[in-house]
Amino acid sequence: MDIVPCGSVADELHNIQWPPDGAIEMSTLGFDEAFKGALQVKIGGKIEDFTIKVASPVAMSFLKLISWLEREPNIRKKDAQDLKYLIDTYCKIPAIQNRMYDEGDMESLEWDEPLASARILGRDAAELINQETLKRLQTSLFTQQNKLDLLWIEMSLVYQEVEYKNSKLKVFIDALNSNTEAPLIK
Repeated sequence: MDIVPCGSVADELHNIQWPPDGAIEMSTLGFDEAFKGALQVKIGGKIEDFTIKVASPVAMSFLKLISWLEREPNIRKKDAQDLKYLIDTYCKIPAIQNRMYDEGDMESLEWDEPLASARILGRDAAELINQETLKRLQTSLFTQQNKLDLLWIEMSLVYQEVEYKNSKLKVFIDALNSNTEAPLIK
C-alpha cells in the first residue's frame, strides 16, 4: 500500500518533492479525482475499526496512464501491465458485468467481454477525470501514436495480442477521451 501526500503540498504543476532534500519529484496529477472517487475500506484493528480511502479501479486506470508517461522506461512497464490487468478484470466486478449487458456494450462489441470491459472502464474514467488531467493525457499520449504503440507493446509483453488499432487499450482510450465536458478543477 502506498500512502502519498497531495493537495496543498503539491506545487502549481501538481508535483511534490520528497524529503529530506526534495531531489525526488512525483506528480500528483489525477490525485484530486482519485480522492473524490475513492472507495471507503473498513480495516479491523485490535483496538477499533477504522476506514481508509482507497483509489478505485476507475481512478487507477488514468493514474496508471499518467505514471506510465512520467516514469523512466525501465520502470514504467509495470504501469502498462497494471493498466492491462485493470482493463482485463474490470468486468469481474458483478455490477460491471451486469452493465455490460444492460448498457448494450456486449451486443455492440459482438459479445467480446474484454472489449466491453475496456469500454465501460473508459466511460467510467471519463466521468471521474477532470479537464486538466484529461487534456494532459490528450496532448501527451492520446494524440501521440508512437507512444500509444509503445504503451500497447508494454501492456502486451506477457500476452500475444492484436495491433493497437484493434485493441482493448484503444477501446478504453476512445471511451475515456469521449468526455469533452470533463469537470473543471475547483
